[in-house]
Amino acid sequence: MLYSVFATTVRERRWGILGWAVGGLAMAGFIVAIYPVVRDNAGFAEIIDQLPDELLSLIGMDPGVFTTGFGYLQAEMYTLIGPLLTLVLTIGMGASSTAVDESSGTADLLLTTPTTRTSVVAQKSLALAAVTTVLILSFVTVLLIGQVTVDLRLSLWGIGGANLGLFLLGMFFGTMAIGVAAWTGKKNLAIAVAGGIAGLTFFLDGMAPFVESLERLQAFMPFHWYLADDPLLNGPTSWQLLLAGGTVLFVVLAIAGFSRRDIGVFSTFRLSRRRSVDDSSVNSSASPLLRSTTGKAVWDRRRSFWWWLLGIGLLVAMTAAFFPLLEGVGGEAFQELLDAYPPEMLAMFGITDPNTVFTGAGFLSTRVYSTMGVVIALAFAIGIGTASLAGEERRGTADLLMATPNSRDRVVLAKAAAMLILLTALLTGVAFVVWLSDLAVGLDLTMEGIIAANLGLMLLAFVVGAVALAVGAWSGNPGRSTASAVAFAVVAFLLNSFGAVIDWLEPLRPLSPFYWYQGDTNPLNQDLGWQQPLLLAVGLTLVAVAVPLFRRRDIGT
Repeated sequence: MLYSVFATTVRERRWGILGWAVGGLAMAGFIVAIYPVVRDNAGFAEIIDQLPDELLSLIGMDPGVFTTGFGYLQAEMYTLIGPLLTLVLTIGMGASSTAVDESSGTADLLLTTPTTRTSVVAQKSLALAAVTTVLILSFVTVLLIGQVTVDLRLSLWGIGGANLGLFLLGMFFGTMAIGVAAWTGKKNLAIAVAGGIAGLTFFLDGMAPFVESLERLQAFMPFHWYLADDPLLNGPTSWQLLLAGGTVLFVVLAIAGFSRRDIGVFSTFRLSRRRSVDDSSVNSSASPLLRSTTGKAVWDRRRSFWWWLLGIGLLVAMTAAFFPLLEGVGGEAFQELLDAYPPEMLAMFGITDPNTVFTGAGFLSTRVYSTMGVVIALAFAIGIGTASLAGEERRGTADLLMATPNSRDRVVLAKAAAMLILLTALLTGVAFVVWLSDLAVGLDLTMEGIIAANLGLMLLAFVVGAVALAVGAWSGNPGRSTASAVAFAVVAFLLNSFGAVIDWLEPLRPLSPFYWYQGDTNPLNQDLGWQQPLLLAVGLTLVAVAVPLFRRRDIGT
């Protein structure tokens, strides 16, 4: 028997913890394994010296030390990959901390135990710290092995400082998500707020060397606190105290919010109602969306949707705004750097055609349609797919859903339709922002390219979301649903990326949905063709598979 909220939370995530540890070992191991290629390439240092300081700051490179273990890992692991993995874990877990208990109707049962609300939030935060520590230790393990195998020449003090900073960065945004969830009871809103702020501050911190007003504000940005004074070289820094202080502040705010909230664990089951004019009858909510399963699924995300759109829209707008500056800050030298880079490392960031990076379509594709924008769209779709069936069972509302005059088959199809509607709305909004950005800064995009890129990304996200939907229909387990979809997406991405540069993987590359979406061409240079119908067909096939899987399940709510 488990006697604490902390132990229960960790136990429920034991398989997820194992998955994150293995993933951390694999990603960090690949980066470290590539280091000798960079270290032994004499042309790297010469090319980097030609680049201006502002551009080097943006991509996290120090020309004097890039070919050292410190400089290489600072640029390739601790500037993007490490924070991305850590924040996906901490924000997702933090947002689920108290909101899932409320949505599943178990918060009242939890609070009837001799556990105070303050203790619940504190123990959930400690569980977040424990799980995050496992991921961070996977990075530390790889670096310690790399000290011996590839001669990274890092100090133990530096390894500790960098990973302490990464841990605190994750806890800062993870506890921010806990705070939003504690005050609102809404998991999706907590993810959108914490994730949106993290993405925005990451981009602004990278842009600070180019914009004087942003440079003055850099001291207030969490990503600056995380990397300031080179913790990988110098060990823990005083800036990290700000991340620790922010973490404590968010936990205190979360305790205050959760302590004052009226926990309505049955509010999920109620629809707003209003009296008719003559008060002789009671009618359902006036919103037509609440009259169908598809509409209700869309309605439930009506608020968080705008946060997701705002996040990816800002990413597009800021990336486009930076493009005119590119040639003025060493575009030719940067092209030489890309030419000298190991193709395996470029492929890891979705750059399979380096020659097009310095066109409007190529630059925007690299920043939005091959990396961060894809992550946002897939996370949005996986969240919908997981909540559609497995989430209903977890919340204890699946039996109420099945009590309506809808067959199980129709429920699955309705949930899939809602996913398509929401993804279509999201990527239509993104396409509109791209079109406006093209008009504003002259990216030289074609309308067919804009449509093909956004339609392709929408359908790619639908395929991954449909994996979550199908696994949820089979297992009824939200964690398994999410983990399966994430694993599918990662394997598909790596198969396409590395298949472009590794001979023995190349024959398998056409099996990846990312190949159908992108292939060897930047998404904004794609044409409408066979790729989009194939992605749609695979997504619909997965939905069709989910139908009999859900039909045979014994729903124990």
